[in-house]
Amino acid sequence: MINVHQFGALPAYAAADDEAVSVLVAGNVVLWDEISTADPKPWKLEVFDAARRWARHRGL
Repeated sequence: MINVHQFGALPAYAAADDEAVSVLVAGNVVLWDEISTADPKPWKLEVFDAARRWARHRGL
């Protein structure tokens, strides 16, 4: 599993500007909120929680 601190090693992530990454992160929260609300399987709730933690980490 990749943690958020490893993303900087990925060329596409490293080259992205901060605003683009923030849009991606915010979109992930909305996406996984919808998915986990519609079908609250444990793994989906965990992905939603990870998306929220990433957003908090970025100050969103």
